[in-house]
Amino acid sequence: MPPSGPITAGNHAGSGKLADAPPGGAADARPKELIHPRYVRVIHWINVVAIVAMIGSGWEIYNASPLFPFVFPKGITLGGWLAGALLWHFAAMWLFVANGLVHVTLGLATGRFRRKLLPIRPADFIRDLRAGLSGRVTYEDLLVYNAVQKALISASSSPASSSLPRA
Repeated sequence: MPPSGPITAGNHAGSGKLADAPPGGAADARPKELIHPRYVRVIHWINVVAIVAMIGSGWEIYNASPLFPFVFPKGITLGGWLAGALLWHFAAMWLFVANGLVHVTLGLATGRFRRKLLPIRPADFIRDLRAGLSGRVTYEDLLVYNAVQKALISASSSPASSSLPRA
């Protein structure tokens, strides 16, 4: 049975340990540290809503002029028609952008970015990239990001990432 409740450092997926079930059955007075603070979890769930809305409205936009010989069923699209889909798409996009700005602001203001994402050493990045590509990544401590995760999170959170060309 998978663990229920909040995922903590001692309670990651597959560990079988619950946040309120101390290891070994002995009383453990140490409070479990959450992997992400509440504001990060709320921000991530807001992103889920924004992305799902963008996907649904994007499918309706595609249906207005399909490039391939299929259309998405109306039951899974958002907007009802092209103009409505565009309105939903842009509203969700702005929610996503505003939420990203809140995330970056809070990450900088609380010092979380500095604590979690620095330093990124080139040798560590190469080692972790090789381990990832060969399927040998370990997750012994879920509170610590590997160098590849740090680099990708830093790049996606930087202002320059919004000006990158899109395919």
